[in-house]
Amino acid sequence: MPETKALSAEQFLLTTLVVQVAVAAVLSTMLVRFWWFRRILLTEKRDWPERLVFAASLGIPLVAGVAIRILLKFPPADLMLPGSFLAGMLAGPFAGAIVGAAAGGTAAIAGEWISIPFAVGCGFAGGGLRELCPKEAIWHFSPLFFTDLHRYVWKLVRRFQIDWMVLLLAAPIGLELLRQALGLRFGEHRLFYLPTAPPLLGALVILVTVLCVAVPIKIWNSARIEHRLQEQEKLLMAARVEALASQINPHFLFNTLTSISVLIRSLL
Repeated sequence: MPETKALSAEQFLLTTLVVQVAVAAVLSTMLVRFWWFRRILLTEKRDWPERLVFAASLGIPLVAGVAIRILLKFPPADLMLPGSFLAGMLAGPFAGAIVGAAAGGTAAIAGEWISIPFAVGCGFAGGGLRELCPKEAIWHFSPLFFTDLHRYVWKLVRRFQIDWMVLLLAAPIGLELLRQALGLRFGEHRLFYLPTAPPLLGALVILVTVLCVAVPIKIWNSARIEHRLQEQEKLLMAARVEALASQINPHFLFNTLTSISVLIRSLL
């Protein structure tokens, strides 16, 4: 019987990162299939009940992911950082703080007590960006951000003008670097993080954190665009029916008057 070869630390980390992006994509796709979640995505000004529904819709899977990571030793399921940041960026700072407190509290039960302030801070960071930048700029954050990165940097260097995409990109990078620093300082038993030794693996961890934010935004924005196209098609169909009715009505009235005139002449 052939011997099974265990993965090295680098191979295990790479596998974890790939699966983590896949988990974020699957979770986003599942959530957008629910009508109440799609309805919340379509509106930028949300009431408190809608924010709480959004926080619960995103927070429950995040709590489950943290629990799976702790109980089943499955690190890719933990999306505490990008999930809390996303909740704040799309639903406001308080919704992000609620999601962060729920996910961080689950980790704190296992002794990772730094998780609560860190996750709540991620939620407030996302909410702060939402308050600062234009709402549509958030939906333009794409997994292919690196293709236009040179334009943003050139605009910053040449005109000293900061593009919102740079801030949206810098925020998850800064949060991941902060998590790495806190994890190294207090240990993995106090805050979950993916330890990296070579600089290249550290860069990949940061890239995956950014992708776990950008991929859900891309999926949800595609659903928003699809819904708007459907609404425009309905309006276009209604306009065509109304135009056809306006063309038919004069002919119908003319034919009716002609029939009445013929009927009166035949009676006389």
